[in-house]
Amino acid sequence: MGKEDRDHYDRPSWKELDRRKDGHGYIKEGGTAKKGRQAGLEGARQEYLSSINAMFSTTSAQRKDLEALKAAKTGPEFDGLAAHYLATYGLPSDFEELLKLADASSFEILQPVLTRLGEIIVGENDRRKELYRSKLRLIGLTIADPRVERLLERLRGH
Repeated sequence: MGKEDRDHYDRPSWKELDRRKDGHGYIKEGGTAKKGRQAGLEGARQEYLSSINAMFSTTSAQRKDLEALKAAKTGPEFDGLAAHYLATYGLPSDFEELLKLADASSFEILQPVLTRLGEIIVGENDRRKELYRSKLRLIGLTIADPRVERLLERLRGH
């Protein structure tokens, strides 16, 4: 087969085949196909992130009340803030928030908080389980309410 035979075939060169295989294609002046795909992916990513943020976001009032709880010391002031938080927003699902609410000295606050902590601690890591056990010991040492003592006995059985 001579050179004139090869001219009859409209075959792409090896360089052209490699370029197609690597995805570099014919779009040279700005890569509009690639940019369009990336823009679509970025749009989908932003939509996903905004939906996740909306699901887990808290209102500014809730954030403010949570910050007040974190700043407060234990005692009657803390119990009042904790009671207000629970009445307004309900029981949080976050481990750290529940642990902070467990600083309350009132049985009415401690019962739902510690019960919820006992439910979610099962799937937590060893560090959090130790924090939970340590919190139960501390509550047992600082609060002399017989109802709290019975609650602690029941929860230690977990």
